[in-house]
Amino acid sequence: MRKLLFLSAVSLFSIMGANAQIKIGPKAGMNAYTLTGDVQGFKSQVSFHFGGVLEIPVASGFSIQPEILYSGEGAKQNANGQTVKWQLTYLNVPVMAKYTFGETGFNVEAGPQFGVMMSAKAKAGGQTQNVKDQLTSFNFALGLGAGWRHKSGFGAGARYNIGLSNVVDSPNATVKSSGFQLSLSYLFSL
Repeated sequence: MRKLLFLSAVSLFSIMGANAQIKIGPKAGMNAYTLTGDVQGFKSQVSFHFGGVLEIPVASGFSIQPEILYSGEGAKQNANGQTVKWQLTYLNVPVMAKYTFGETGFNVEAGPQFGVMMSAKAKAGGQTQNVKDQLTSFNFALGLGAGWRHKSGFGAGARYNIGLSNVVDSPNATVKSSGFQLSLSYLFSL
């Protein structure tokens, strides 16, 4: 039985490899993130993301798309009459399950995103304070998105990342980082 399963798996991957090409390329775009949870007065803050994408075909129309993205996140907050900008940066690794609708190029995607905090600063009144030690170093989110890719390899997409883990290093408060991304990318075959 094991030999039959092994031979079936090898045959399946051989057929997929013969008909499907792995694609790779750059991706960049705009973020609009905010912080939610046990907090008051937070509004979206616009930033950016950039990095690389790998698209691995698995079956007809279906692929797995791991990415590595440098991402600016955070929020704006009105506190005591002044605006505080919470500027958080992460190295995010989303792993999207992606389905493309035939030859149209339109696709939908969903999957987990794992993030490691690179920096965290609070800016207010011309002062900047490092707040990285007050936040957790790991962030976990669920990404849901849609997009379109031209046969040439150029593509555009929109994704909403729903924060699932607490970004504040405190048992007394729950704060999550969630936001929209608009992206442009270009993929080419390996």
